Amino acid sequence: MSLVVDAVAHAYNLAPGNRAPAATADEFAAFRTALLGMHQAWSDPAAACPPQAFVSTWDAESLGATLFLQSDTDIAVYHDTALTPVFKDGGSPLAVGARLAELYPGRVLLYAGVDATAGARALEHMDRVVDDYEITGFKFYPVTGTYGPDGVAEGVLLNDVHRMYPLLEHARELGVRHIAIHKSVPFRRESVDPYLNINDVDAPAVAFPDLTFEVVHAGFAFLEETAFLLARHPNVYATLEISMNLVVRYPRRFARILGALLAAAGPDRILHATGCMLTHPQPVIEAFRAFEMPQDLVEEEGFPPVDHAVKEAILGGNALRLYGLTDAAVFSHLADDHVSRWRAEHGRNAPWSRLPQPDVAAVGSVPQ
Repeated sequence: MSLVVDAVAHAYNLAPGNRAPAATADEFAAFRTALLGMHQAWSDPAAACPPQAFVSTWDAESLGATLFLQSDTDIAVYHDTALTPVFKDGGSPLAVGARLAELYPGRVLLYAGVDATAGARALEHMDRVVDDYEITGFKFYPVTGTYGPDGVAEGVLLNDVHRMYPLLEHARELGVRHIAIHKSVPFRRESVDPYLNINDVDAPAVAFPDLTFEVVHAGFAFLEETAFLLARHPNVYATLEISMNLVVRYPRRFARILGALLAAAGPDRILHATGCMLTHPQPVIEAFRAFEMPQDLVEEEGFPPVDHAVKEAILGGNALRLYGLTDAAVFSHLADDHVSRWRAEHGRNAPWSRLPQPDVAAVGSVPQ
């Protein structure tokens, strides 16, 4: 069985004290409630996180235990988020990911969040995080969560040659070749168009052929456009955070997403991702291993069957190739680390058996 690579992991800090001034208390509460609602809607009820723990301040110890001691995840890609207008620490702090990498050597890759609206300060930030951490990729959001007096969200499209291209060029100069862009899922109240459609990925994929572009939440919206995007550009990848989670409770919806991507571009640039701790990774892994493309969708939609080789590629093989790793080298490195020894002796821990302490100030304020 191949290694399992989770292409997106987060340590959210949804505690009320992390609200930044640009977000009102009501907006911040709505954001917390929305994320909790996603978790509860897509999780196996038997593997749902207690609400008060979910909306607290997640630490590396709790996230690492969830990923590596409670699931079959072997490697995780930690995504920092640059949502400082909403969260004081950005929402999923890079420092937590760095601590996770210290706790689990060889098992964690880091994507640093970059605020593309920051201009020269964004370039300085990129320099700083590359100096301070071992950065594999940069993560961009089409909007920051900041609104002007006209109610329009401030944002930067990926094909903005004046604001975004200098950042992509700088990433290349820094030797960081992997670019992830949040798509398909709106934050707060911003317009879905133009900031969340995927049409701005085409031009930079052509202009920067030596960079790879990951469409995060691929297929959750704009499915046909995403499928055609993958078919056109060999350096574009579909990262299935949120879309992948549907396999647990909504396998037919997941089948339509996966089937469209496979039919258009094949299996080699599709990445497994749970967004853990957005959902617990183990039910997603198990549901995908057991998944079969419905026969009527094979016959009526032309979707290809999903065999063992395709599953292994999506669960880990594609990500290993993307990051220049091999099964043999990683197996050798991790074969006798503390996670492998723990698994050999104890198996997997129960879901959510290690949690951060709930924020006392939030008790009673979160839907159960």
